[in-house]
Amino acid sequence: PQGWTKFYEFSSADLRSAADIIDDVAMNVSKPENIPWKTLLGLFQTAIYGGRIDSKHDGNVLKMYLNKFFNLNQLYSPARAKLAKNIIIPDSLEYKDYLSLIKNMPSRDTPELFGLPVNIEEGLLVQKKADQVASQLRKLAVSTSLSNTFNKALWRNKLKGVFKVWDTARQNPTVTQKPQMMDEKVLDMNPVDGFVFREIGRTWKLISILTESLGNLDNVLYRTGSLTPQIESDGSDLLRGKVPWCWAKHWWGPEEPKAWIAEVVKRKIALHSWMERIVSNSL
Repeated sequence: PQGWTKFYEFSSADLRSAADIIDDVAMNVSKPENIPWKTLLGLFQTAIYGGRIDSKHDGNVLKMYLNKFFNLNQLYSPARAKLAKNIIIPDSLEYKDYLSLIKNMPSRDTPELFGLPVNIEEGLLVQKKADQVASQLRKLAVSTSLSNTFNKALWRNKLKGVFKVWDTARQNPTVTQKPQMMDEKVLDMNPVDGFVFREIGRTWKLISILTESLGNLDNVLYRTGSLTPQIESDGSDLLRGKVPWCWAKHWWGPEEPKAWIAEVVKRKIALHSWMERIVSNSL
């Protein structure tokens, strides 16, 4: 464990991208004081590593690690800060000194390396088991209640939290405002502008899927709509605390439905703001 609330697929490609950025920065500054730390940490926090994170808590953990490992104190001799217990960057420009440091590092990432208690793995295991038991109990309760029969009153009661999150989000007009589509012009844009327009197109598709899926459920539960196999499948997944597959196949976000909806809404609002800045040439 490294302090995250869930597993994230950080990869060697992330490491390579981060290293390339550092190489580029190092080649364009003459002394440590000129390093654009804000820009460097911003790229790591929002793009390289932060792009995989979907939890505010984990975002704060990432920010803490970045501020600890990437700062001016790591570059000054002899007052260099420890990277971790018994690990200090060598006061040398020799390749062999850094290679020796790496070879002497533990082969396994211990909690101590990340400033965590040595018994945190036991606590994590207990928490995982407790979450598994609670999840199984919820599934059993839902399964027993359903008894293979559609119960409108039960579905209304169980899904009211999901509908509340969605209804609250839709009160913000930005969420349901269709973005300006410029697919034919994306290839002529600079990379940042093209990325924003592509992403807001993808996010609008997610908003449309939510609107249709939850709208159909609302029509069945509170009006006179018919229960189709797709609507029943979506509702059953939501009852079990799962993100319906017709949502998840378009974006692999949080595992809990309300958190999934909240993240999509947050993306739409943020990307809409970026798009407006692009149109006004202020991004």
